[in-house]
Amino acid sequence: MSYILLALFILIMYNFVTRFVLPIYMTSKRVKEQFRNIREHQEAYQKQYQQQQHPPQQEAPKEKEKVGEYIEFEEVK
Repeated sequence: MSYILLALFILIMYNFVTRFVLPIYMTSKRVKEQFRNIREHQEAYQKQYQQQQHPPQQEAPKEKEKVGEYIEFEEVK
């Protein structure tokens, strides 16, 4: 009698796991993966959009450095 109850319990647990727990696990895993893919696509699109809005600017030519000290003077006549 106890073997029959044990077998029945194992069968019920097997059905519970395969029909309820496993599908929920697989569905949640698939949803997480889809959200991750959407986030990656959105980040890539934002980077591309930012690059189009702010293209790399060319550096302005630097002014020549002043060498030494310059003194203003007035011409005397």
